[in-house]
Amino acid sequence: MWEVFKPSLIHYEKILCGDKKDRKSDAIDAKNDQKVVARNSTVSLAQLKAVRRRHRGGVKAEGTYDKNWLYTSVVVKAGAFNGKYNAYFQTADFQTLRDQLLGLYNDLSSQFQFTTLESQLQLDLRGDGIGHITIDAMAQDEAGNGNILNFQLNIDQTYLQDCIYQLDCIIKDFPYK
Repeated sequence: MWEVFKPSLIHYEKILCGDKKDRKSDAIDAKNDQKVVARNSTVSLAQLKAVRRRHRGGVKAEGTYDKNWLYTSVVVKAGAFNGKYNAYFQTADFQTLRDQLLGLYNDLSSQFQFTTLESQLQLDLRGDGIGHITIDAMAQDEAGNGNILNFQLNIDQTYLQDCIYQLDCIIKDFPYK
């Protein structure tokens, strides 16, 4: 099922979309803690975390295209297989995924394909009309010629709203420039 990744309550308090929470020992920035997690009832999951813009602070980005690259951490766990890699996504990738998930939430018999610009993550989602969703996924650790992991997740539509909310938070924290 889709669910919002919730950091351990021992170390963090719940972070709301776009809010910052200061604590005595550390400051928690919502941009660094917004994650979108697809998870089923076993150990399988796919997690996306927008970490930062590719061009920050003193680095000048040329034009709108360069300003909208986001350094993104991708975690995949499928059965006994797991991996983590970093990729660059466009801000529009998160908006596209959000819009497509909302469409699936509103029509549980729909399907869509999501692919990042650099094809480092591809998701094919199919709803069966009664709340079960199958995700056929491909993760590639290097753009163009990297290692590829193909896997499948079977999830429930119950937590799609939370996933859409987390995507809204990423979009708010990293708006299109």
